[in-house]
Amino acid sequence: RQKKLDIPVHGQTLILVLHKRRFRCPECGKVFTEPDEVCGWRRRTTERLRQQLYEEARHQTIKRVASAYQVGERFVRECFARYAAEHIEMAGVTKDTPQILGMDEYSVRKGHRYQTLFCDLGLHRRLEVVDGRDKGSARSYLQKLSQPEKVRVAVMDMHGPYRAAVEECLPDAEIVVDKMHVVRLVNRALDKVRLRVQGRGRKERPEVYEGRYVLLRDPADLNEEEKQQLDKLLREYSELRRAWKLKE
Repeated sequence: RQKKLDIPVHGQTLILVLHKRRFRCPECGKVFTEPDEVCGWRRRTTERLRQQLYEEARHQTIKRVASAYQVGERFVRECFARYAAEHIEMAGVTKDTPQILGMDEYSVRKGHRYQTLFCDLGLHRRLEVVDGRDKGSARSYLQKLSQPEKVRVAVMDMHGPYRAAVEECLPDAEIVVDKMHVVRLVNRALDKVRLRVQGRGRKERPEVYEGRYVLLRDPADLNEEEKQQLDKLLREYSELRRAWKLKE
């Protein structure tokens, strides 16, 4: 009898007891056992439990998953590595060229190491991650697309190397700047104007400092008090009024 840990049922630990038969070959006398198709050779857990650990580890920490299922953290990492490798390999085989390609950078080690993420924005799925955020990094993925002419739109920030890579590898794609990056830069420009009007210290024009948030927010989201605060600022400071209108 062999005990195999399975997926918990209603929060209770479930252990399957497998009656594994042994056989002896009448010709050579060698002893062997029947194959274990549920758990695998010399495994103490079921295949579906290992698959479940992988799915859980995709959305939360290894430590939390190990604690919830009462298994070791190393075992959870092994399950994640195995199924993640299979998933990546399968995605590489079946991956199709997206019609709407998204690309963005993120920092692995802030200020020192960056990577570029490529997404299919039409199907809301990740495609690939490459090291770096320069033209060569972006081009290394774009050149591998099986049908580059299929990409109609490339969505990105205003990073020059990304634009150069897309123009070279995807000449037929329309480049669209992600709205979030545009809004962030516009708000930053408005805040520079606000700081110039405010003066060196907060006490010089306290009403301008206190109105820093109402200037940046969507007017539709303001309550009556905040709308009055915004109207007063725009009425009293023409430079702020012009910058705010340009932002809107």
